Amino acid sequence: MFFILGARDREIIIASGYFVCPNCGHLRLYKHKRLARYFTVYFLPIFPLQSLGEVIQCQTCQHAYRLEELQQLARLVPERDLLKAVTLELQRGLPLHRLQRRLVQDGLDRSEAARIVHQSTHGQQRTCPQCQFSYLPSVRYCTNCGHALSEAQASYEPKQLE
Repeated sequence: MFFILGARDREIIIASGYFVCPNCGHLRLYKHKRLARYFTVYFLPIFPLQSLGEVIQCQTCQHAYRLEELQQLARLVPERDLLKAVTLELQRGLPLHRLQRRLVQDGLDRSEAARIVHQSTHGQQRTCPQCQFSYLPSVRYCTNCGHALSEAQASYEPKQLE
């Protein structure tokens, strides 16, 4: 009988969130991963042989950092700080659907991006009569076409992203 035995490294995602990436210099989505070397039979992992530690990996530049490095720098961002950053972008005149798309491009899943945008707007919006872009009620003019925005509406329904 012939057996194929070996070892293979494996990543397990523990959590995700936002942090200020030292490489990018901006607020980015991260994944917290636990690394381990596994014993394999026919290339299937059977049991862990060795723990290789934990890393935080930026989902934009893919650079990985040891957890201890980032904790010393206090760069992990709680959700309340993410909401503040999102609200600030919206107050500057970024349309709701563009911010949602940016969050998805940074690695957040679509439903989570929609939840964050909805929570930041408190369900209120102004809509441009010309291009139909939606903004926070405090934004008076469309940053896309320059038209005055219509009155605040009761709810924000996120646009489907392509």
